[in-house]
Amino acid sequence: MRGCTKSGLDAVLFRVTAGFAVVTNSPADSGMVAAAMAGGARNTFEPAGAGALLATATGVGVGVGALVGWSAGNLGYGAVGGAVAGVPAGVLAVYLRYRGSV
Repeated sequence: MRGCTKSGLDAVLFRVTAGFAVVTNSPADSGMVAAAMAGGARNTFEPAGAGALLATATGVGVGVGALVGWSAGNLGYGAVGGAVAGVPAGVLAVYLRYRGSV
């Protein structure tokens, strides 16, 4: 490859073969890398939304626990058990929803 300029060497090294696109010296309008490397929208942390999600998950846990307790014969113990299970479920829901935003 004596006598090749830098651009000539690039053309030799990054040639299109068998339908595969090249990394360099590709047309600017191909968009091959631009779409893949474009950053997605980042989630924003909303404290009111996180609180509402936590309260909703805890309320659902208390409600389900109360139904289970009612069917077992003691509504109060079911509601307490639902709250004990609902708070960690709410924390997990908030974590899963907002894990990439902070």
